[in-house]
Amino acid sequence: DRELGERLIRNGFKLLFLKNLTIKHIKEFDLLSFVVSRINRRKGYVKNVLKYKIIKDHIPISLKVSAPITTLSIIFFFLNPKITLFLLFVIFLLNLDFLIYAKKFGGIKFFINFYFILLLDMILTLVGTIMGFIDYFSGRGY
Repeated sequence: DRELGERLIRNGFKLLFLKNLTIKHIKEFDLLSFVVSRINRRKGYVKNVLKYKIIKDHIPISLKVSAPITTLSIIFFFLNPKITLFLLFVIFLLNLDFLIYAKKFGGIKFFINFYFILLLDMILTLVGTIMGFIDYFSGRGY
């Protein structure tokens, strides 16, 4: 999706970003397909950013900083669990609007589960980012 958008922009087309548009993906995910999908999407995103030298994108800053904070929380889990709890709270606050939407969508149980899925997604985002850099700089493009 992103590469198509980048090619359209580079060829003079204008794209509109509709903030109120809701998209429902009609796909059943199990844990393995979720993991593979999230890593591959992030790898592709990183390679597009590097290939097209994208400076500005539509990803909220809260999501951009949540992946490194999640990684730090994992590291500090072994060093100082209190810092881990603090960092997990920071991630919660950074993504509160997204989490509130999840609560409205699916209730309190969904909200709680969604927070843990968000943390997993942040870990996968970091893995995909690293793999995207490795692919790009080793010449493995699309």
